Amino acid sequence: MKPTRRLFILAAAAFLTPIVIGWIALAYLIANREKPVRWELPSRHPVGPQERNLAKRLEAKPAPDFSLQGTDGRTHTLRSLKQPVLLYFINKDCPCSIEAEPMFGRIDLAYRGKASVVGVLHGTLQDAKDWANANDTEHLILADPSGETVRAYGVPRSVYTAVLMDGKILKMYPGYSGDMLLEVTRLLAELAKTPWKRVDPDYAPKRMTSGCEFDFAPAKGEDKAPKRPSAQ
Repeated sequence: MKPTRRLFILAAAAFLTPIVIGWIALAYLIANREKPVRWELPSRHPVGPQERNLAKRLEAKPAPDFSLQGTDGRTHTLRSLKQPVLLYFINKDCPCSIEAEPMFGRIDLAYRGKASVVGVLHGTLQDAKDWANANDTEHLILADPSGETVRAYGVPRSVYTAVLMDGKILKMYPGYSGDMLLEVTRLLAELAKTPWKRVDPDYAPKRMTSGCEFDFAPAKGEDKAPKRPSAQ
């Protein structure tokens, strides 16, 4: 083989190889674009029988009322919210709360005007506003600086979720999962007497999972933080 021809082949190979590899990579990405990635967060806590029993015992009981400031600049009580209410609890430092936030946002968009989707964040009003801005949250977030409302609902970890109607806890979930999020939308549609709208639970864990434990600071005049809710 002549040197000129050999150099031409080598130059062509050097030019075409990255292009071929690029097309192969693009074809792979296109083939897998509909497959959501499921991140395994270290802060996830699989829900066990103890947590399920605790949540079950809370159902059909009166829903504790509250008076909390919201990210909309108003003070809200349970009675002031449009029924039914999907109330979920946020630990601002928990990756699971961040992961689940877009899913609650989708539920809000699907049932806006028919039901209330409301987050209760253990922190100041500024914390709640910062959280909403950082996560592009359009629905209402209530600030619970003392953790009184979190404790009143018996919630030990973030992403616990309650469905409320007429002052009662109809359903309490000790965490979240793909199946749970679909069940929640069906329940909201039934209670609101509106057609069911499916919300795609992208990135939700398959198994019921809760987030980080709430860490309550001592209240004024107390020597230590109050005990967290227990399933005992």
